Amino acid sequence: MKKSIIFCLLIILTIFTIVGYKCNNKTHKFKLRIKESSWSGWTEDYKPEELTKEYEVVLGEVYSINSGKFIFSILEINDDNIIIETSEPFSDKEGGIDLKTKKTKFKIYLDQEIELNTPTMDAGEIYYLTLLK
Repeated sequence: MKKSIIFCLLIILTIFTIVGYKCNNKTHKFKLRIKESSWSGWTEDYKPEELTKEYEVVLGEVYSINSGKFIFSILEINDDNIIIETSEPFSDKEGGIDLKTKKTKFKIYLDQEIELNTPTMDAGEIYYLTLLK
């Protein structure tokens, strides 16, 4: 009799644990819009080609953009932001480019654009990232 009661309690506890986990395990269906651009100090009146694409956000996924010039992975997915890690340093400094940056981790908030630049002086790539629902 005691074994039957303990067995039933274990089954009930297991069910509550599974149901509780499923309810707390929120899934976020985000998309990441990336606009690729570039700049050059060598050419007067330089007009970059711009390309915009949207990508499904998948935890742990590695993305290769612009023929491998921009490679990053998704480290975290939160309620209103994601954290990415790039394979190379990028500058996210507003109002200029930080040439000495070593920054490779960036937080991208929902519906807010972040600009990432290659830390160079003569020409470089620009990526505008926006997290969307």
